[in-house]
Amino acid sequence: MVANEDMKLFFSETEDLLQKIEDSTLKLEENPRNDQEIQNLYFAFHTIKGLVAMVGLENLSQFCHEVENLLDKNKEFKKRESRINNFISLLFESLDLMRNILSRLKAGKKIDIDKQTLERVMNSFEEGTTEDAISFIKPITKEELAKAKSSKFYKIYIKIQDTCVFKKVRLFIIFRALSNIGRLCSSKPDPGLLAKGHFDWDFEVYFMSNKSSTEILNILNEILEIDKKTVKSMNFNSFSTEISKYKITKRPEIKEETYIEQYEDTSSNIQESEEYVSAIIDDFSNITSQITSVKVNIDVLESLMNNFGEIIILKNQLSQFLKETHDWEINRLFDTMDKHFLEIQETIFKLKLVKVESTFRRYKRLVRDLAKETDKQVKFVVEGINVEIDRKILEELNSPLVHLLRNAIYHGLEPSRQRSQNNKDVTGLLRLKSYRQAGSIYIEVSDDGRGIDYDRVRQKLIEKGMLTLEEVRELSDEALNQKILTAGFSTLEGADLVSGRGMGLAIVSEKIKELGGTLEIYSERNIGTTFRLTVPFTRAILKAQLLKIGGDLFAIPIEYIKQIYFFNRELVEYVKGEEYYRIDQKLIPIVRLDEYLNYIIKDKDGSGNSKTSIAIWCQRDDKSSALFIVNEILQQMELVIKPFRSRFSEFQEILGVSITGDGSICLIIDILNMISSLTRGTSDGSLENMVNI
Repeated sequence: MVANEDMKLFFSETEDLLQKIEDSTLKLEENPRNDQEIQNLYFAFHTIKGLVAMVGLENLSQFCHEVENLLDKNKEFKKRESRINNFISLLFESLDLMRNILSRLKAGKKIDIDKQTLERVMNSFEEGTTEDAISFIKPITKEELAKAKSSKFYKIYIKIQDTCVFKKVRLFIIFRALSNIGRLCSSKPDPGLLAKGHFDWDFEVYFMSNKSSTEILNILNEILEIDKKTVKSMNFNSFSTEISKYKITKRPEIKEETYIEQYEDTSSNIQESEEYVSAIIDDFSNITSQITSVKVNIDVLESLMNNFGEIIILKNQLSQFLKETHDWEINRLFDTMDKHFLEIQETIFKLKLVKVESTFRRYKRLVRDLAKETDKQVKFVVEGINVEIDRKILEELNSPLVHLLRNAIYHGLEPSRQRSQNNKDVTGLLRLKSYRQAGSIYIEVSDDGRGIDYDRVRQKLIEKGMLTLEEVRELSDEALNQKILTAGFSTLEGADLVSGRGMGLAIVSEKIKELGGTLEIYSERNIGTTFRLTVPFTRAILKAQLLKIGGDLFAIPIEYIKQIYFFNRELVEYVKGEEYYRIDQKLIPIVRLDEYLNYIIKDKDGSGNSKTSIAIWCQRDDKSSALFIVNEILQQMELVIKPFRSRFSEFQEILGVSITGDGSICLIIDILNMISSLTRGTSDGSLENMVNI
């Protein structure tokens, strides 16, 4: 029996190897002449073969061995050239099978590949084909059916066990067995969906044969992983009526040499098989013998971060106490210790940071599969993969990014024929870009598709009764973008498996708000659309400027503060009734935080308690900033952020809450969200809120 610690290491290693297999397969599909990726795949499968054998998955180990043989036979490009699409499909299906088995093992279900599945997969490797169950279904014409009245007609219901690791292979085995004793005429669901594995666990087939129902059941009893099965006799008329309801979904034929010629042959001379395998194993040994890093469980890092956060609170309390004692010698020692604290804090931050590459690279498979599903040609470009971000924030961003990528392919990019008619490249461009600016991470999902049809959006707002014709006419594109983010809003007439219910963008918007970020939309008709997500770099511990508003304690993250001034009323100017502050030949909008947060009761003359206070100039980016007026500023302090927002409130101006050294509660202001709200509130909907003089 394998120890728990060894199993943790096993899962960690296999997950990394499966990701490498996916990456190499995608690269091989992009450039079929790339022999280096064949070697990389061989390394990965060879390693997994030993790992899965260690935990007792002998058949899966044998499966990996067969994949090694497949790779060895196709190590030279000329041997795989004529059937490259089938070769790639076999690799992807092998990857999916292994992930299925290992995910079940991780959930505590140890299920190996059965012998029948292994035999079928090995045969497909020998044949070099991915023939599926749909090939056994042969639609029958009315004339053929009339001639077959002497046959027996059946409706067969089959439910596959939910422990089945490869439904498509099991389906193939079932259909092959039935086709040997009769004719499969149709199925429910559609045969095309069955062939792709798009069904839960049960299905029906309409079958004609000279065999009795007992003989058919005996055939099915020999097949593994069937949970339930019934064979029901039908009369000729009922059978004819049922099969006329369903039609075979024809799949487009794929030409094998369609994209081969555009690559140059960069392969080197390859030795004989035994020497080649020996060299691979030697190289593999050299690579794995070099240990340059260690893996630490995420729970350990989280525990370390939580404990360090508590130490920061205690440090702040100690600092407050030392200031009151006025013992300069102890204060000097504390300052020395504080320098080391900062170094430890920086090290822990680095441990929590991960490159966005770890998440972004997984989207390549998503984009590929969805592009094929929607029959669109898509070029997926990823930029800024070395940008680092807090692991927790990156995990929370996964769902919004998946929504946006799917939205871009389904809604944004046009079919190839339509793009050709519009004088566009038939291959649509989908770009995922990330970059860091100040204390924020920016992630953009952009496409060069049809863009947002704002006239259609206006029409839908009227049809849904959300706005009148006069109100819609006055809305800017920026205001319409906010309507698009409303739950339930969609310009599609119906919903399907991919999109149409109008919930995707609303979910994205809410999730980004929960992270203390913003979502912006830029779109131009027939040019494309860009969704820009702005989120904080980290939400664990940050350095903040403490301040007071109406007697209560607040804080603003230091990274967003550009400058702090004594508020000079002589520099205030008015533009369309709004207050602006003149700084360096620019007019910056003023936000009086006591009024904004309802901490002020105005006098009869309209004056308030922030007329002679402190001005804090905060900047989101080069185009968006604001001047925040507060009553009093205090010291700067390291703060441990705790969640604050409630799902029962629409108030989004507080990023989190913290405790200071003296035990006071401090609310951390969400500067990014406030500046974004300010820019959205401008009359022209422009994102530019700094007026140049």
